[in-house]
Amino acid sequence: MSSLLRAFDKVILSLSLPFLLCAKGFSSLLRQQETTQALIGFKVARTALAISHLFFVDDSILLCQTSINSCNIIKEVLSRYERATGQQVNFQTSSSYFSPNVGLHDQTLISNYVHILVRTSFEKYLGLPQHIGRTKKQVFHYLIDKVWGHLNNWKHKVFSKEGKETLLKSVIQAIPTYTMTCFRLPIATSHSLDSIMANFGWGFNENNHHKTH
Repeated sequence: MSSLLRAFDKVILSLSLPFLLCAKGFSSLLRQQETTQALIGFKVARTALAISHLFFVDDSILLCQTSINSCNIIKEVLSRYERATGQQVNFQTSSSYFSPNVGLHDQTLISNYVHILVRTSFEKYLGLPQHIGRTKKQVFHYLIDKVWGHLNNWKHKVFSKEGKETLLKSVIQAIPTYTMTCFRLPIATSHSLDSIMANFGWGFNENNHHKTH
């Protein structure tokens, strides 16, 4: 089981729960803490409902206030969960994330208290960025690099116009598709991808890759 701690103005934890029944039991424990206001979740807007946890496959994300008290509540819930299921959280494979709203001192204090290492916000989960933030162009630049890598491998090969069109449609255009089902790409990223593909179709120019940065 892995745990992921994130903090914005709030702290967010993610745990891996192998069985659906265990996940439901863990969710029930968290809701009990919410009911008493001991655990306060994260709101994406002032009028939105507070979110204290999200489950996906065998992982989950927990959200709470950035405080030692909130961490103690989470640790107590985890302790009850572990006693009931016999499962334990592997903190060595866990990660912590903090937004710019949380100072370095608080980040260090929380991560040391829960024994979870701090990771960068640009890591991926299931091939997708875990946190976007304001640097969207930088976050999605991996798509440009991936497309460029494929085309760079093909630059010394001879293709007909039809062959290039087939490669672009069947391989290159499929690369950002998965990401685009979840996120709206920055306009600059979309333009860069279009430019690279057009450049490949009309003639390869290595300098064009550097213009996309």
